[in-house]
Amino acid sequence: MTAASLAQTLIDQHDDLFALALVYQEAPGSRRPGRLEGAYLRRRLAASRPGSFIRDNAHGHSRLKWSDDPIRKTLLVTPNESVILEHLNRLLVDFENTRSNGALSTIQEEMIFEVLCWWPFTSWPAPKNFGRPFALNPLFKEGDLRLLPRIERIQSRPCYVLDIKDVVTFWVDCERPRCILRKDVYNPRTNSVASRYEMDDHREVGDGIWIPGRFRSMQFDSNAQSPQLRERLVIDAAFLIDDVEVNDHVPPETFRLNLEPGTVRRVVSSNAERFDPVSDGQGLHLISILNWSRAVAAAKKAGTDPGFEGRLPLILSVVAVGGVTVALLLAARPSTSRAGTLNPTTLGANTLKQGSCQP
Repeated sequence: MTAASLAQTLIDQHDDLFALALVYQEAPGSRRPGRLEGAYLRRRLAASRPGSFIRDNAHGHSRLKWSDDPIRKTLLVTPNESVILEHLNRLLVDFENTRSNGALSTIQEEMIFEVLCWWPFTSWPAPKNFGRPFALNPLFKEGDLRLLPRIERIQSRPCYVLDIKDVVTFWVDCERPRCILRKDVYNPRTNSVASRYEMDDHREVGDGIWIPGRFRSMQFDSNAQSPQLRERLVIDAAFLIDDVEVNDHVPPETFRLNLEPGTVRRVVSSNAERFDPVSDGQGLHLISILNWSRAVAAAKKAGTDPGFEGRLPLILSVVAVGGVTVALLLAARPSTSRAGTLNPTTLGANTLKQGSCQP
């Protein structure tokens, strides 16, 4: 095995992977600054060439499910449309994606791309870490690859060590050379590890593509003054991956929003703001808000701080008043819309500036 042949094996897998859909959820025991005990992150996302992306971003708690997160949002970006769905409010917000030179920061910073070293989009250049792309193909073209003359064990498995000095090191499974078991990313200013990702429980999910079933993200204080402090873990979080689909098993309808009854769209013009109905059922929406309030109250009674307790009165008042107002307005006008699925190509004018409402 040579550095070039091992690198080509990894690149070939990425070239074979043109669409991916999965769910990942934070495992218990993760350590993040400011994170409440029992809280977790849960994301369902899909990405496809040349430039389609959807992500349902939510947080949960051991006693409050992620679907009750009041700030849960889904971001949808396609070549034709950019829109955000606020789930509790059942509100669609169109925004103008004016970035011609790259993807939205929300997409660039999506953790799964960093973990897989994969960037599927041909419409946008691959983002960079410390000035170097994290996607394998452009990274290997820029760097001076070395295959270190030793075999190291990661998770009891023998691994090749593929290195770009002071940039990144990969530990690649000797028996499954499409599986990266560990990646260290270096801070060039201090020559210390800034990020470490450990991947395990790899599964072949189709078309010769291997995806980990679990990953661990570790972020170090690499800008600290002393070498000892640079080894301090700032974030240590593990995630479980499930519901993986690849390539032709990711259908086009994946990149559409399934709308609940009572969904409206906020339309902003130079003079005014209005709410247009997208699907009927404003009464059902108000019932859903009541059910959500009961779930939050039950969590609080059980001694759980769901993480937004301080904002709960404000959230309830805004949602209730806004929901009633919208319901009354829509009841006074005829509506021909129907509940169902929103095709992103049918959404209205893009009105909000980029990043103003990103999940």
